[in-house]
Amino acid sequence: MVDVLPGVHYFAGILLRLPAPAFYILCALSAVAFGPLLLGLHAVVGKICSGRHVWVSDCFVEARRNAKQGVALGLFLVITGHLTLWNVFGGLTSSDIPLIALLFVVSRWMSVGFFLFLGLSLPFVCQIITSVEQPIWTAAKNGMILARVYMGRGLLLLLVLGVYWWVTTITIPAISLLSLPLASISLTAFAQSVVSLPLVEKYVLEPIRRQKKTDASERSISSD
Repeated sequence: MVDVLPGVHYFAGILLRLPAPAFYILCALSAVAFGPLLLGLHAVVGKICSGRHVWVSDCFVEARRNAKQGVALGLFLVITGHLTLWNVFGGLTSSDIPLIALLFVVSRWMSVGFFLFLGLSLPFVCQIITSVEQPIWTAAKNGMILARVYMGRGLLLLLVLGVYWWVTTITIPAISLLSLPLASISLTAFAQSVVSLPLVEKYVLEPIRRQKKTDASERSISSD
């Protein structure tokens, strides 16, 4: 880990040197705070992409505003992400029974596909949640639909981000000491918002605005 991912190793080493109770408390707090802060980050970069003024504090304001949905989203990502990665890189790998061995292979590739589609859908889901009041299941459904329809753009974005993370963590490992805390996460969210926000605006937000105008006009006519 020191040679391959020095940045990851450095920050992980700090955590592992903490007393066990403090380590587990921080793990639990980070699991709960991950989702709201992720939504706060996407809300801020979404405003930047649309040309609106933002403050750093807006990240925490948006995180608090979307706390309930954020906690649910974050715990889902933490649990499914860990289980999926475990099944891809660890998990059950072999069996003397051919049918079960085949099921293990299929399960592994299904986990790869699920993790990939999760990465494609997440930017849309985050932008929808932070842009309009929708139940998290509705936002997830709309996000998955947009990710499926515009899969080509999403895959291209994942390729670009994959190259960036590969360069900053493996090709030039020392860069990760600064890129991880200062640039990588925010640049990833910004790139995702550049791709997802126009589509969310066109297919989710604009129809909602038109519907609200129509409802307002109908109420005005009925009151007259």
